[in-house]
Amino acid sequence: RLNGLVAAENNRKQSFEAMINRAVEAGVEEPDRSALNEADKLAKNIDEKSRLADWRSKVNAADRDRQRNRDQRFEVQFKSLLADVEGLERNIQTEQRLGGSGATRFFGQIDELVARIDNFKQGSNGVAVALVGQLGPLKIRVQSLRRQLSVAQRQQSSLERLTAAVGRPENFQTALESFISENPDSPLSADFKHVVDESKWWKDLDRWKGFLSNRHFSAIAKIPPK
Repeated sequence: RLNGLVAAENNRKQSFEAMINRAVEAGVEEPDRSALNEADKLAKNIDEKSRLADWRSKVNAADRDRQRNRDQRFEVQFKSLLADVEGLERNIQTEQRLGGSGATRFFGQIDELVARIDNFKQGSNGVAVALVGQLGPLKIRVQSLRRQLSVAQRQQSSLERLTAAVGRPENFQTALESFISENPDSPLSADFKHVVDESKWWKDLDRWKGFLSNRHFSAIAKIPPK
């Protein structure tokens, strides 16, 4: 029986040496984690556990270095992407502040940024979850620019129709009502609603002006008093 125990211990030691050597030979860049796990099961005495802990510590340190490098590369690329998003936002604001109508060209840039965010996320395997989590809100931020531009384009189109209807009361009122219907959230809609509500008065005024300009009315002044 003693011989059997000695043989079993020798087999354990040999197996441990084989596993720890296999782990060391694999290195820390692409560690053999299965060999480490097997060595952990086989380690029994202080010397074996110390050797195992020492090598596992080196592997963990290399893991941390790789994680840090991945995270740092991500942060550099994220800052560049964020700068491009902020630049597009500034350009859109400038275009709208100047009353420009060339906002259409920004839609392509928005599509490009959304694609970059999606590709960036797909290539971020192994990056800290907290860092990758920033991409979701950034994508929503970019997509909101599309909605903002769409609203601005719709409002610009409504304003152009409104301007074209100036001088034609019936058409002007229709254009006002269309603007209010198409742009309910625009601050201008509240003002235009007041104009529509007052349309009865300026229609009456327009009819009164027509009456005054009628040649039959002007002839009244020439009737001699009795």
